[in-house]
Amino acid sequence: DMEDRLIELEAMHKVLVEGI
Repeated sequence: DMEDRLIELEAMHKVLVEGI
């Protein structure tokens, strides 16, 4: 499902932003 993928991308982005 595209929404599931979008949620995954948002979670990944959050991790990347917090990792910086």
